[in-house]
Amino acid sequence: MAATVVFSVGLIAAAVISTALGRRRPKHTLYVASAAVLGALGSLALAVPLEFQGAQARNPELLKCKGDRVQVCVWPEQYDRQGEIVRWAQDAEQRLRKMGITPASHVEFGEPRPSESAVRATTATSALPMGPPACAMKPYATYPGDTAHTAVYAWLSLIAGEPKEELAQHWEPQAVALADQVRQLPATQQRAWYERNMRSVLDCSVKPDLRPASFRQVGEKQP
Repeated sequence: MAATVVFSVGLIAAAVISTALGRRRPKHTLYVASAAVLGALGSLALAVPLEFQGAQARNPELLKCKGDRVQVCVWPEQYDRQGEIVRWAQDAEQRLRKMGITPASHVEFGEPRPSESAVRATTATSALPMGPPACAMKPYATYPGDTAHTAVYAWLSLIAGEPKEELAQHWEPQAVALADQVRQLPATQQRAWYERNMRSVLDCSVKPDLRPASFRQVGEKQP
């Protein structure tokens, strides 16, 4: 049941986003594809450990959680790896906080056997909204924040310690390359880049400024 619901929700979300955003900006396909893929992956993540017994819902009481500022939770099929999953997630959280970024207070992982890269990326990008803002859901809305979302996702993942080579295997390579350029800036300038472009992610009226040069200040030390 849970797997079916998750899959259906993913497809419905993809359809709704596609209809709402219309045809004006090809980049909107990022959210459409993400919704569909997340629905499929989520349904598999629920179905595989349960041997595809669709009527069997997951009991949230089965989650085992550790941590204070960020609760890192695992499902039964992940119990034997709880130690390393918690260690990776907490290290990612510490890296984010050094940059002034606060991840979600609760993280869990849909993959039955998440890799270190997946744990770090999931923890890092929990700071991002799950989809476009309400203003972008209006028919034929103009939403410049989708390009900012793509770049900020990559930057957060790199901040959390995901290797850029692995990130580029599942995320837009150009966004990864841009995020890597931003990572060469001093921490204060990276933070300014993040804050400026998160405004675009959250507000349809704000255009992004993704150029690292816009935030580079002469005389400030590199990281």
